[in-house]
Amino acid sequence: MLLISALGFSQTVARYPLFEDNFTDNRAGWLLGDRARTLALIQNNVFYFEGKRPNYNYSRRKEIGYLRSNQDFEIELKIRQISGTNRRGYGLEWGGNSMDNNFYEFWLRNDGSYSIDRFEGTYQQIFDYVPYTPSDLVKIDDYNTLTIRKIANTAIYLINQTEVFRHLVSNLWGSEIGFITPPLSAIEVDYLKVSTLNNPPKPVIDKAEIPNIWAVIVGVADYQAPSEDIADLTFTIGDAKAMADFYQNPNGGGANPENVTLLLDKKATKAEIVNTMQRQFGKAKPNDLIVFYFSGHGALLGAENDELYLLPHDFRKAQAEESSISYQQIQEILEMSQAKKKIWIMDACHSGGSLSKINGKTIPDLLKNLVDKDIAIITSSNTGEESLEDDGLERGIFSYFLTLGLTEDAKKADYNKDNLVNILELFQYTREKTTSIWA
Repeated sequence: MLLISALGFSQTVARYPLFEDNFTDNRAGWLLGDRARTLALIQNNVFYFEGKRPNYNYSRRKEIGYLRSNQDFEIELKIRQISGTNRRGYGLEWGGNSMDNNFYEFWLRNDGSYSIDRFEGTYQQIFDYVPYTPSDLVKIDDYNTLTIRKIANTAIYLINQTEVFRHLVSNLWGSEIGFITPPLSAIEVDYLKVSTLNNPPKPVIDKAEIPNIWAVIVGVADYQAPSEDIADLTFTIGDAKAMADFYQNPNGGGANPENVTLLLDKKATKAEIVNTMQRQFGKAKPNDLIVFYFSGHGALLGAENDELYLLPHDFRKAQAEESSISYQQIQEILEMSQAKKKIWIMDACHSGGSLSKINGKTIPDLLKNLVDKDIAIITSSNTGEESLEDDGLERGIFSYFLTLGLTEDAKKADYNKDNLVNILELFQYTREKTTSIWA
């Protein structure tokens, strides 16, 4: 139980943890590495984040999910600035989304001041709730704990457990949370915690009774073959982790975590992928759901270069077909499972090729065949197309919108308003959102 007195009276409420990262490792899938504009590392149990260029703040964001206007919640971030200017702020952003770049922002400055604003990237406007204001609560060159509590329609801001401001919140743009570094400066984040208050997280949609779910989630970014044979990818690992997180979340897919297997990079060899699919899907019973998700490279091979193969970590160009996984092999594994419901998701170049010819069938024949077999396929690209990644989203575009349609945008994806996002609605939502970027 958590005692909250920031509302002007004491009220005992329950806290239900949604997300916690103490940065002992990168299991949460943050974007790390030495890039042109930023340097991001997890080391010594902290997240080190440096902005390399002048004039611009940079952020790292995480889609927490299930933070909505009708949900009470608390965000707590322990953060400090360790180098750089004290004329620009660092801090916490919340309640937004990267597509529109709309966020609420809670800033500190290393001169002992704080600020609170609302940034609406759609209109490139900043609305100040509190301009930079000196405060003895702000520690200089030391860790500060920033807390935001949203209770009913009020957002309450605390610095080191003391309230400094509150404002009305009419809506949230999304459920992304992030931290910000000043230009030519560096910060360290000790932890990030997110909890719901008063009630457990509310599902985006009311769920009927759900059978067991068995999922094999594969992400390949680092290929064993030399770069001249196949290029490495950037965001496939984050895409795969986001999909696994959804299926393991009690308010998402609701699968038993032991039923969800995540294979990344070196673990995503051809043999391991095939063996894991056979083992996991072989456990499924008739009323269960099985899911195979692949994010990585795809290629059109075969005698006429018209058959789709997925490329695992140990792909070898000289033995391309032998070292890859054909769509026929995947289909055979899916068909062997007793599960009546089967989903096959591919975020890979040319992945639509699997819909152009399987066992010689035309698209109408194939669709009827898939309906008869209860296999649903969602692909990110058509034959001859490439699946794209986006630096702004720090995700693959297809997988980003796919998970968005399953989580915070589920009500938008529920086109027929029956409180259930079916596979066709999810496909329609993902296609519309993906194509809108390039419209």
